[in-house]
Amino acid sequence: MIIIPDIRPSKINPANAFTLARIPLLVVGILVFINQSRILGVAVMALAALTDFFDGRVARRFHCKTEFGRQLDPLTDKVFMAMIVIFALTQVSGHGGLYLLWAIVAIEAVLASITVVSLRKFHRVPYVVTLGKWGMLGRMTSVVALLLATAFTGVPYWVLVYFGVISGTFGVFCGADASVDYIKQMRS
Repeated sequence: MIIIPDIRPSKINPANAFTLARIPLLVVGILVFINQSRILGVAVMALAALTDFFDGRVARRFHCKTEFGRQLDPLTDKVFMAMIVIFALTQVSGHGGLYLLWAIVAIEAVLASITVVSLRKFHRVPYVVTLGKWGMLGRMTSVVALLLATAFTGVPYWVLVYFGVISGTFGVFCGADASVDYIKQMRS
């Protein structure tokens, strides 16, 4: 049985607010992007991705780490990545970008499966490892760069595509290594 954490407003601290802000910001970004303001839409999605960085920083800096936040962050990451990758698959063209997006889908599916199994079996998510955070940053950066490339033609397009492919490849490999660590956590 999965225990649903208490999310009453009195239980939400500033770090958790950054985590929770990720999903509505992503939805706004997608809506703006669909309405043909691609650069502004990607900027809002990038802002949503930055909340993943700030939630941990705020929690550590202001000593407001909580078990709720530790479990909420990876779950919000999974929802964020699922939404943004599904959206990117509808927008990005070109074999390199599409293959990379499918690799991101695969590693996110593995990481989400580990999270679900850990929640069902141990009633908690695995502790985040450093490579897991770097991998998430690489995958988020990749998707945002590939979406931003759809707004440009010419030289910036190729620069963004290459940057997206490089950061995404890094993110996929870090995610694969982190998934091994998460499985080891579950076994111990």
